[in-house]
Amino acid sequence: MNRVAYVLGRALLPLLFIVYGIQKVAGVEELAKKLSGYLPLPAEIDQYLAGLSRFVVLAYAVAAIEIICAAMIIIGFKARWAAVVLIVYVGCSLLFVHNFWDMEGA
Repeated sequence: MNRVAYVLGRALLPLLFIVYGIQKVAGVEELAKKLSGYLPLPAEIDQYLAGLSRFVVLAYAVAAIEIICAAMIIIGFKARWAAVVLIVYVGCSLLFVHNFWDMEGA
């Protein structure tokens, strides 16, 4: 039973990251608008982005991290390192974007 739970967890949990990463790519403009309200990025980096908004590039990077690291876990290529990257990503996402400690009510 323990082995079955391990296999299911290793296959299904990264699948969530892949699905949400694809959703982020599909709605990259909306995600860029959300990120612009949360994260201050310096305007000086715009000259290196070939005309793209810095928040659009950040949105694509976030989606790429989710999809690539989840795929690495599923296929077993450097799975522990990919898991560490996803742990740090989720931690940063909680701290910078999903500030649940400021919410009121239930």
